Amino acid sequence: MKEVLFAIPVGIIATAVMDLERIIVFGVPVPAGDGKRRNGPYLLGRWVCYMFKGQFRHADITQSPPLRAEGAVGWVVHYLIGWNLALTYFFLLDLTGLSATLPAAVIYGACTTVFAWLLMLPAWGMGWFGTKSKMTFFSLVNHIAFGFGLFLGTLIFNPLS
Repeated sequence: MKEVLFAIPVGIIATAVMDLERIIVFGVPVPAGDGKRRNGPYLLGRWVCYMFKGQFRHADITQSPPLRAEGAVGWVVHYLIGWNLALTYFFLLDLTGLSATLPAAVIYGACTTVFAWLLMLPAWGMGWFGTKSKMTFFSLVNHIAFGFGLFLGTLIFNPLS
């Protein structure tokens, strides 16, 4: 139970670090686009909203018409995923007996890119590993930032204190 509660603030920090990295490194404003061409959590929200309508794959999600509340849905789901990935990280540390070190967090963050590469980006019409877009490198860098955020959040919310 301690890990579940501990993972909430750590997951929030890790996801926020990922968002800040996206803005600072790539210069991508968070609510960018003209409605159809939004990015990040907005496209995630569009994907989730279309799932509720029974559509799981898109030829090009940026060309799919925007849906009501996709921004709000996307931001909530984005941070829920961050919390769940943080929770999984702590369970894996506990299972393996490893410590929450910077290398462990960054390697874990990089490994979580597999979800974007093999699930999300293909479903968005961007190809396996995002090869039909510039998302291959972008998503890897983003998930490494998430790993750094995991380490930072762990330092801030040390469960031993």
